[in-house]
Amino acid sequence: MNASEFLNATLILVLASIIYAILLAVPYFPGIEVGLAIMIIFGVKGVIFAYVATVVGLFIAFLFGGGIKGNRLLNNKLSNIIVSEATHKLSNYSPIFALIILLNMPGNIVLGGGGGIAMSYGYYKKLSPLTFLFSLIIATSPIPLLIGVLGLQFPL
Repeated sequence: MNASEFLNATLILVLASIIYAILLAVPYFPGIEVGLAIMIIFGVKGVIFAYVATVVGLFIAFLFGGGIKGNRLLNNKLSNIIVSEATHKLSNYSPIFALIILLNMPGNIVLGGGGGIAMSYGYYKKLSPLTFLFSLIIATSPIPLLIGVLGLQFPL
């Protein structure tokens, strides 16, 4: 691969990761599929970029959820659509443990997917931003660790 091809591939990876982070912040977006595609297509670099984009995208959703609560116009219009009451109730007992389980359980799309879950956590102020961020780093690490560190390969 020459320098021009390397630069183009890196630019595509960066743009794909930015778009992925933005879309992941949207409730009901099927993020794992896009994240896995980035990891498979770009290899180890893709694992790193997809992981960082996942954390950034979900943290943006968390911050947006917290902003909805403080804004009456947004609160009235959006809260019933994007904030999951089920997520709120499930996270009453142990918010950190519930976050890890909710983000990794199959079928979490019914609760709003990763973006909807993160938004609910921000809306209900379940965790401080820093605690949420550290919990998010742990909760989103299993797949990148399996692929990146253990060298899990996907047959194409």
